[in-house]
Amino acid sequence: MAERRALEFTDQELLGEIRAGSAAAFEQLLRRYRRLVFRIAYGFTGDRESAMDVSQETFLKVLNGIKTYRSD
Repeated sequence: MAERRALEFTDQELLGEIRAGSAAAFEQLLRRYRRLVFRIAYGFTGDRESAMDVSQETFLKVLNGIKTYRSD
């Protein structure tokens, strides 16, 4: 990931890097989607704290499930 800037990676490439153990790639994915995930969670919960919890859980599920993720 050091050869290319993280912003140049597609989502699929970031997921591959995360699968390979790159914390920097996960951080980039988090930065890329945290606001969107929060807005969706807030729309469901109507509460800032609950939306933050749901957002955190969402990204933890991504991280924990990355090894079994299939892009097809």
